[in-house]
Amino acid sequence: MEPETKGTETGAAMLAGSDAATLDCRTGCFTAAEIDSDGIPVVLLNSGQKLEVPQALLDAIDARAEHPRRKTGTSMHHEEPSFCAHVVRNKGPDSAIWANAEKPCIQAIYDYHGPHGQAPGWGQHRALYTLPLSSEWQTWTAGDGKPLTQDAFAEMLDARMEDLASVAEHARPIELLEMARSLQIHTAGTFKRSLNPTTGESSLLCKTEHGQESTKIPRSFCLGIPIFRGGSLYQVECRIAFRLTDQGPRFSYTIHRRAELMQTAVGESVARIADVTKVQVFWGLPES
Repeated sequence: MEPETKGTETGAAMLAGSDAATLDCRTGCFTAAEIDSDGIPVVLLNSGQKLEVPQALLDAIDARAEHPRRKTGTSMHHEEPSFCAHVVRNKGPDSAIWANAEKPCIQAIYDYHGPHGQAPGWGQHRALYTLPLSSEWQTWTAGDGKPLTQDAFAEMLDARMEDLASVAEHARPIELLEMARSLQIHTAGTFKRSLNPTTGESSLLCKTEHGQESTKIPRSFCLGIPIFRGGSLYQVECRIAFRLTDQGPRFSYTIHRRAELMQTAVGESVARIADVTKVQVFWGLPES
């Protein structure tokens, strides 16, 4: 039986270009032919009005082949050495690495587009390295900008003393600890805030029936913590702020230059990866 083309020019042209045998459908709804140079089967539906590739047939053909037509898929990596080893193993002349500090993540595209004038790549074989944030960084960034009561602020400083670093122009850990303990005394009373414009330090004055006491609030303190798990320690400046509410003082801290710190940490990882893999690096997001 001859294949059903309904006399359409599209169906005739497609079949004329095929050296493979066509499939016959008694209903006359479609015609199939191998028209691609690689022998990929194509189905013409509704008398040539719609072109589809039968995936089930492709899968059957690939299952019989010695190897796939091309490498596809994305490998996931949780450690930098693993990512580097995978890139070295799979890279080609057109491979590229893309880095993103907002995620933060680094991905390699092995079959990327070649330079101008050369053939484009499929971009279907990739490796993704999601940089693991340290528990210390996650803890401090989670509290960034959130108001805390006196007790909660004091308990946090006391519990995270190992994260604090002694850095010039910032409150020393022992000073913060003394402040935390002093703040625990001021659980009631009338408060008044004062600010030293020269040093940036604040004072919290607590007036009670027995007199008055003042607690010095430093302008900032410094952390010495890794941003990524197992990574280098960074000096992270945290600026203290507090305000008076009807429920009493509320304390908070803001991580200074937080985005820049992340950019620096990702950049150091990218520099190491580029040195090991010898693959060109781009910053941003690749074509999707």
